[in-house]
Amino acid sequence: MNQPLGLDLMKGAFGPRPHDVYFTYDELTDELIVRLIEPTRPTYLEEIDGNHKYGLLVEEDSDEIVGFHLFNFERDHLPEPTWSNLRKVWETVKEAYRKLGYTKFHYEPSTNKRADTAPLVMTQRFYVQSAEILQRELVKSPA
Repeated sequence: MNQPLGLDLMKGAFGPRPHDVYFTYDELTDELIVRLIEPTRPTYLEEIDGNHKYGLLVEEDSDEIVGFHLFNFERDHLPEPTWSNLRKVWETVKEAYRKLGYTKFHYEPSTNKRADTAPLVMTQRFYVQSAEILQRELVKSPA
């Protein structure tokens, strides 16, 4: 990494403003990709030294972090204790992410606390909780 990466979009991604999020899951490689911008914009993967669990998606033009890429998602991430609350949620939403391309999801912060099991709310819960876990990991191993 030659220059510091921008964090503005990542910081605002879980705040009070609604916005779109794009998910895809590749079952063959067991990789979950979450993008905070449309998947049509060019990005590159920034791997963090010594960390083989995830990488950061960075927009080419701005060097802004615009998402994350979780390697060996079902094999390495879900069995960890920090992901235990999300295992059931993942079972509910993973079929949507297995289709080709990205699944667009509209993040609505006001619905995050609902105790509903509808797929939309489960996707919201998965997005927020997985992002919180990743943010804690980033603090532990700075780029």
